[in-house]
Amino acid sequence: MIEHYIQHEPTNMNVRGGVKSVTVYMTNEERYRLVNSIYSNPKRLTVAYFILSSKQCTSEQIIEATGFNKSTVSQIISEMVASGAASIAESSIDGRSFFISLTEVGKKLLRF
Repeated sequence: MIEHYIQHEPTNMNVRGGVKSVTVYMTNEERYRLVNSIYSNPKRLTVAYFILSSKQCTSEQIIEATGFNKSTVSQIISEMVASGAASIAESSIDGRSFFISLTEVGKKLLRF
């Protein structure tokens, strides 16, 4: 299922819309650990599903929808971005706002 996005063979890094993307290479065991680390607790899973349902949202929208505090949401988003499950893009309207969305890997991991 994830094979289309997580491969074992190297490929080049792509840049789309100013956001760098790269193919991730993992064994099945590494994939299992990644899924468990990213979505291992209910709060992380709640945030991931909210982002998935919104397609693109701000951290303020996540805080409002989930009731989680700002530091919890910030930490979850940082972990998701660091793992490649989510990406952040600056708003073209307001440079102070950032939109969070799931990457293809993040979406596939939710269906794993």
